[in-house]
Amino acid sequence: MWLLLIGLVGLTGARTATLPQPVAMIVLQEGIPRPADAQGHVPVQVNTPYELEFRCPLYASAVDVKIDELQVMRGLVCQGRVRLQRPQHLAKSFVVLPAGDPGLGLDGGRSNPNLGLIEATFRPLRPRLESPVLSTAQSNQGSRRVVGTGLGPDSGQQFRPTTAWIPAPGLAPVRTVRLRLRGIREPLVIEDPVLPQL
Repeated sequence: MWLLLIGLVGLTGARTATLPQPVAMIVLQEGIPRPADAQGHVPVQVNTPYELEFRCPLYASAVDVKIDELQVMRGLVCQGRVRLQRPQHLAKSFVVLPAGDPGLGLDGGRSNPNLGLIEATFRPLRPRLESPVLSTAQSNQGSRRVVGTGLGPDSGQQFRPTTAWIPAPGLAPVRTVRLRLRGIREPLVIEDPVLPQL
């Protein structure tokens, strides 16, 4: 079974002569894309929520997502473009926290070598011929420092199970995209030291 976000977002933008990348993952803060450098490091504001945008312009994919080595989503259907602002099983938005913050665990994430790492695996899908497509997707709505992902304010994003898709391994290879968050300003002091954890 796969998951669809409730709503609709399609591919937009000008057509170009170059072919699009088969899959992509983009980090956004306040709706603004944060481009990754050549090593896959993404500069992000500390103590600020973020969301992930997945793009599959050539074929639909089921996207599995790990953040800081924790599985936060399995089987999110991406048909064109989809945004993810929270884990599958918790209605709290993703927020960037500095290493050492209690929201990253007992030791503030210091013992986690994958702190700040976001990994998305795209598995090709095709529509189940006997089932109509139920929907595409959308959400509702200093120096560089080591950072991780904590949980912030409530998120109204909703997911719905669907059986309208089946794996299509012959369509394209499984692709994995990895990015690592890097803080770009001094962290703010958080008043409530006990934050929910992923």
